[in-house]
Amino acid sequence: MGALEPKNPDYRAAATALFDGQPAMRTLGIAIVRLAPGEVELAMPYSSAFT
Repeated sequence: MGALEPKNPDYRAAATALFDGQPAMRTLGIAIVRLAPGEVELAMPYSSAFT
């Protein structure tokens, strides 16, 4: 299977802006680790408050 071609050539900025506009992501400390067409990897630091 070949690599996906994004319909929006500026997909990275669009996805980042959408992500940054979600207060829950900031509250939980979630960050984008990797972003590629059709894929995103997120990371959240361990917090005993959420276990």
